[in-house]
Amino acid sequence: MMISINDYINNIFQDFSGYVKNSEKLCDLNPFTFEAGNIPDYSNIHIQQLYLLRYAFAYAFEYKRMYSKILKKLNIDTKLKIKSFGCGPMIDYWSLCNACEEHSFEYIGIDIIDWNYKFESQNPNPYRFIKENMIEYIKELKELDSDIYFFPKSICEIKNDDLTSICDSFRTKRISKDKIILGISLRADVRNLEIDACTSEKIANSIIENGFICKSDLNKCIRFEESHGIRKFESSFIYPDEVKALLDNLYNECSCSDEDSCEEKCREHLNRQPVLRTDNIRYQILEFERTK
Repeated sequence: MMISINDYINNIFQDFSGYVKNSEKLCDLNPFTFEAGNIPDYSNIHIQQLYLLRYAFAYAFEYKRMYSKILKKLNIDTKLKIKSFGCGPMIDYWSLCNACEEHSFEYIGIDIIDWNYKFESQNPNPYRFIKENMIEYIKELKELDSDIYFFPKSICEIKNDDLTSICDSFRTKRISKDKIILGISLRADVRNLEIDACTSEKIANSIIENGFICKSDLNKCIRFEESHGIRKFESSFIYPDEVKALLDNLYNECSCSDEDSCEEKCREHLNRQPVLRTDNIRYQILEFERTK
C-alpha cells in the first residue's frame, strides 16, 4: 500500500529532528537556497531532508492535480508510458499512483542524484529509476516512445547548452506516439516564471518542428486564482504540526552567533515555513498530436 504523504513527511522528520538535536550548528544547511539561480546540493542528506519537509507536501498535491488533468486527455485503455526528467525522490510517481489508481502504466524516473527518500515502487505499476543526467539520457535515446514527458520542478535546472541538446532530440528523434503530453511544473515568481516558460516554449517548438501540432496555448500557465490551504482540496493532506513548529523556528536550533560569518545567512535561510498553500502552484500541460 502506498504511504500517505503525511506519514512520508513524518518519517523524514524523525531523521531530520535527530540531526538537529545532535548538531551544535546547522550552518551546513546554509547552501539551501534557490536565490540567484542557485541549485542546492541535493547530495547532502540533510539538505534533502529540509527540502522535502518544506516542499514535498505541496509538490505531491500539485503533481497529482497535473496528472489528473493529463490522464483525462489520453486514451488510457492501453498501458501508458511516462518518463520523468529530474524525478528526485519520485514525488510525481506517488502523485501518479494516486491519480491513476485503476490503470496500468510504465514509469521511468531519471535523476543524477539517487535520493535517500525515494518513494517505494508499487505493484502493479512498479517504477524504474535511472541514475543519470537527464540531458545525457535523452541524447542517448534511439526514439522517444512515451505518452507523457514530465518535468517536476526540473525545467529550471536546464542550462542553455543543455536546452539546445534537449530541443535537438525532440526535433530530430523519432517520436513513436501520435499523441504526447508534456507536464511542466514552473517556478512562481515573475522573473523565473518567464525563464521557465521560455524554456518550455523552446521544447514545445522543437516537437512542432518534428511534425506535430500543439493543441494547447503555449502562453497559458495554470494556477489557482486565489490562495487556499491545500487541505481544502485534499482532506487527506494533513501536515504534521510538530514538523511545522520545528521549521518555523529552525534558526533557534542553530548555535552560531553574531561573531560567525554565517549568522546572517542562517537567520535568513533557516526560518522558512513549509509550503502548505496553493499560492506558488504554476504549471503547463502541453498536448501534441501528429499532423496528418
